[in-house]
Amino acid sequence: MRIADGVFWMAERNGGKLAIRVAHPGSISASCALPPASASTMPGDVTFRDLARQIVTVGRFFRGLGGRPGDIVALHLDNSPSFLVVFLGLAHAGFIAAPLNTRLTRMETDAIVNDMQPWRVVKEKDGELWVGRRVDVDSADARLNLHAGLSDNAVQAADLDAGLSDNAVQAADLDAGLSDADIFYLGYSSGTTGQPKGLLRTHKSWTESFFGMTLEFGLATDTVLLVPGPLCYSASLIAALHALFIGGTVFIERTFAPHLTATLLSHPASPVNAVFMVPAMYRAVTDTLADDGLANEWPHDQQKPKSLTCVTCGDKMPQDLYERFTRDFPGSRVFEYYGSSEVGFVSVHNFDATLEGSVGQPFFPVQVRVLGGEIQVKSGLGFAAYFGAAEHQHDRVRRPQGWFAPGDHGRIHDGWLHVTGRSSDLIVRGGVNLYPAEIESVVREFPGVIDTVAFGVPHDRLGEVPVCAVVWRDQGDEGSVDEAVRALSEHLRHNLTGYKQPDAILSLPNLPRNAAGKVSRAELRDVYFNATSSRHRHPVHRV
Repeated sequence: MRIADGVFWMAERNGGKLAIRVAHPGSISASCALPPASASTMPGDVTFRDLARQIVTVGRFFRGLGGRPGDIVALHLDNSPSFLVVFLGLAHAGFIAAPLNTRLTRMETDAIVNDMQPWRVVKEKDGELWVGRRVDVDSADARLNLHAGLSDNAVQAADLDAGLSDNAVQAADLDAGLSDADIFYLGYSSGTTGQPKGLLRTHKSWTESFFGMTLEFGLATDTVLLVPGPLCYSASLIAALHALFIGGTVFIERTFAPHLTATLLSHPASPVNAVFMVPAMYRAVTDTLADDGLANEWPHDQQKPKSLTCVTCGDKMPQDLYERFTRDFPGSRVFEYYGSSEVGFVSVHNFDATLEGSVGQPFFPVQVRVLGGEIQVKSGLGFAAYFGAAEHQHDRVRRPQGWFAPGDHGRIHDGWLHVTGRSSDLIVRGGVNLYPAEIESVVREFPGVIDTVAFGVPHDRLGEVPVCAVVWRDQGDEGSVDEAVRALSEHLRHNLTGYKQPDAILSLPNLPRNAAGKVSRAELRDVYFNATSSRHRHPVHRV
């Protein structure tokens, strides 16, 4: 199957059902499933009938500009319904959609654009979509009107500002000759450990993932999924597209707003019954509930807590965060999945049933093995190839007989997968390999620690030594933090062998993360060196 097939299926089955809504406080009581004549619609709402028509409009528009299947179109767009419409329209018509992170600097954006060399770039200005050959909106030569009025049978020519050529294809022909083996997506890694890498995906790799997500997370056509994170990141994007594929409804936020997210998850009248967020967002929501007292604002006239399906990935959710969130939302089921940009989904962790310390059991229908300490995966959910400057890196992940390596080390115990460390995060101290995850797990056991990450810094004699950054629940004054660090140091001395103990503990108000919620170890190293003579650096004297 292809990425937009589920949308056309639901458009035929129940075209008036809400597909996409921009989340805001007024979203709480508006209907998601009633037919148009009686539905409580809001500005910007997109039904499945609208979405199917607009997908066709987008495909015809880019074909009319002279584009052909396989051409790359970059999307320099913030979160909006238009983002999903344009992405699906391009994919359906055979183009390769390449989202760009609008938060990057111009230099960072230019580096990625120069690598991908897109045929066209889509930008938004003053609420309108513009298409040009460069990222600059001033260079745009055509305006894309998503509401250009296709007829009910969705096969008549659309009145598009850029104009369609005389031989413009009919809507029914947009995917003629195309297959689920075609490339539809070019995504770039977040680049936390180096230069971002371009990865190519086929329709089949994601539609097969959709079946696994439906089975593992228990989502269905009645799902109303909130996706507050940036759609330019593949984890948020696949969550949103999965919900649309199975006929569910997607709520998106223009930018992540913890108070709004907490409201949509908390209020009994909110239609939201599922959410995808990275752990940092879950923490922001729980902090908002604690600070603003939202949990006490809503009328509690229901007999049981609101049922929520909560999915997370990208970073390990600490046990204390899971406990806080499920205390605030007692009707929640929390699923944490482990995977990578290259291999896709690997395993899924259900906090209620998973063996402690494990990242869960293999995701459907993934095979997982560990050879020589290296985690290897075989499935149809992985990427097709690296792109551009990253093409030479194939050997980094490919193994014989179709196995892929996500870049992590681990072990399997009684069918449960345990990750002991990431190869790229490996700290080599005097020739001995240290995995940050092992240090972090011991630090997290210490009372008062709410977040931590271990990373390596250069050392003249040993090559590298570990340093640990810690976020404390009680920031307190300098004296209380110093006392907490001394107590943590004692805890580490008793629970880690000498060479594994960090040379310093860095106390921070929060950990630097990118928009995908992943900790930037490179930025932490900069913070560490800037704080060398600061009161925030606490040397640890090992026995």
